[in-house]
Amino acid sequence: MNITFIILILIIISLYIRHRNKKKKIAFCFLIYDKIHNEELWYRFFKNIDPNKYNIYIHYKINTPLKYFEQYKLNNPIPTEYGDISLVKAHRLLFREALKDKDNYKFINVSNSCFPMKSFNHIYNELTKDNKGHFIQQSRLMIDHIFKELAPDIPKKYINKSSQWFILNREHAIIVTQQKIINNYIDMFAPEEVFFITTLFQHGKQNTLTLSPNISDKATTYTCWPDNNCKYISSEDSQYNGPNHKSPRNYISISPDELYYLNKSKCLFGRKFADNCYGLQNSLFLKKKNLVFSSVGDKTNFINNWLSHKNEKNFDLWVIYYGKNTSDLYKDDVDYWERRKGSKMQNFHYIWNKYRDLILTYDRFFILDDDIEFNTYDINEYFRISKQYNLWMLQPSFHGDSKISHKITKKQNNSLLRYSNFVEINTPLISKEVITDIMKMYCPSLTGWGIDCMMSHILINKKGFNTKKIAILDKVSCVNPDEDKKGGGQREIVLLQPNIVRQEKWQYFKQKNKITFDIDQIKQYGSI
Repeated sequence: MNITFIILILIIISLYIRHRNKKKKIAFCFLIYDKIHNEELWYRFFKNIDPNKYNIYIHYKINTPLKYFEQYKLNNPIPTEYGDISLVKAHRLLFREALKDKDNYKFINVSNSCFPMKSFNHIYNELTKDNKGHFIQQSRLMIDHIFKELAPDIPKKYINKSSQWFILNREHAIIVTQQKIINNYIDMFAPEEVFFITTLFQHGKQNTLTLSPNISDKATTYTCWPDNNCKYISSEDSQYNGPNHKSPRNYISISPDELYYLNKSKCLFGRKFADNCYGLQNSLFLKKKNLVFSSVGDKTNFINNWLSHKNEKNFDLWVIYYGKNTSDLYKDDVDYWERRKGSKMQNFHYIWNKYRDLILTYDRFFILDDDIEFNTYDINEYFRISKQYNLWMLQPSFHGDSKISHKITKKQNNSLLRYSNFVEINTPLISKEVITDIMKMYCPSLTGWGIDCMMSHILINKKGFNTKKIAILDKVSCVNPDEDKKGGGQREIVLLQPNIVRQEKWQYFKQKNKITFDIDQIKQYGSI
């Protein structure tokens, strides 16, 4: 074989490999007014991501300092006005800056109110698997009106209208920045919604575009338009002017079920989220794998205890508030918040039924009385040990002057943990593996009494149970305060339901479900 031919083949193979291994970066092109809403959450979106996978470019109208992204601002922004040709020019300026990096592969337009609905890696893999651009195509009903403004310079077959929050490939970015004819669009309202998609159609790039309908959950960037019948939305979550209003809804907060729905949809981003929008912190790519749940009242200090080192917690905190304060007490301190009467287990059962898909994205659940005293690091350690020893259920031991209802729960020295067949209902840490079994049998008629015996019965009789599945932790204990330490008075659970009633309901439930476990059967199997 001719040596020249062999060398040529090797060069071709080398070029092919180089092409396959070429870096692909995503250019995030922010067009903002003065700041990026929910900037800290965006920071967490990019945190620990390989910087060779993305670039950030920010065009601003008002130069307000940014906490995390100040270094990405353009040096030469231009004045912009709503619905004006200046927005086309600002987008083009962003693309020109981004084109300077030859590794930028896709170019994403995002606004100050946008937020990612997926993890960085998901978005990256989705956009780099092909070379398509993405536009959210709007109704053709407006084309005739637009055609009158642009004709005769542009044939009607090329004219299109889209959301300005589109995604381009590199070729598209070059075309729209080099397009010289923009004067036709000067007198048009919202020319940024026409210029870019129309220009690409003029250049015959229709087959390189993915065109999504202007329907919220089908678009790359979600927008909740009133006539799209957005799922799960409620008026309390948004600024909303009624079904006949043409503007999209602005989210002040987002409910867990809608956020979960959007996280699972095809949308890569969402729009119109207010700064510090409550609930966004629970997006699936941000949430922890552990969940602490409690029903909380007015006589509690759980914020100072459990969230003593809030920024270092390995768990999300979900509370249901049953107190008398008319404000949304504690809401700004926790990850999930609702107002509802009822006991701890009644309310956990409530969120289990309402948000089950979301609940089951967690691995472990610490269902606590709101008066239990320990700090953030203690809770982190409970979750860590539960995972390390592959436990179905765990509770901390009680120390000091704690209220001790069962002798086995008192802290023992020189012990890491003790295996048992019982965990008290005030502090059960339950694994995902068994939480469904417990919720299937639990009935909201039970407000506390006997529930721990019910859980022991379920787990002891569950396939795969052995003597190393349930434990009491001595290494890190906690305080279960007496009533007199909390200011005295009747226990709040008693105010909800008298002891005699709670006992009667348990006895009925126990007989009905043929529960054989009782407190006289509590035992310890060994220790570490």
